[in-house]
Amino acid sequence: KRTQSVFNVGFGFYLHNKIYDIGVSIPRLAKAGIDASSESNEQATEARHIYGFFGLRLSLGDFWKVHPATIIKIPENGPLDIDIQSNFIYNDQVHMGMNIRTGGTQETLFESMAVILGFNFTPSIFAALSYDFTTTAIREYEDGSFEILIKYSFLKNKLPKHIQNPRYY
Repeated sequence: KRTQSVFNVGFGFYLHNKIYDIGVSIPRLAKAGIDASSESNEQATEARHIYGFFGLRLSLGDFWKVHPATIIKIPENGPLDIDIQSNFIYNDQVHMGMNIRTGGTQETLFESMAVILGFNFTPSIFAALSYDFTTTAIREYEDGSFEILIKYSFLKNKLPKHIQNPRYY
């Protein structure tokens, strides 16, 4: 077994308020070479990716909120990917949403779609289930995937009652 350490530096910013979130990141600014094997002269090089994020928090009345968001992924030497997601939240407890991802092949407009259902059990405990299915030719070989998210938030009396995390918008 062979191990190797590589240098990395990234850049990003994230701005938010009660209505919107916006961010940009480049996780790997330095391109490091990684040897494929000790006996080979082949070498792989890391590729840079640029990520952009924009989301809104909108109220639809006393009980409903909607959180639309878009993530744009620009990989070096690869196709542009755009995720468009919208979550509807009922009474700050039930989360229902859908995600559409572009990319994949040029024959299809969308690469995949996902449906999401989540529930706030307590102010600290949130769980969600999503089902993701592809719309490209790969669907002949796979039936989609289920994902489970369980989140526990450590709350302190000095912190605000609700903290929004951009990982689960």
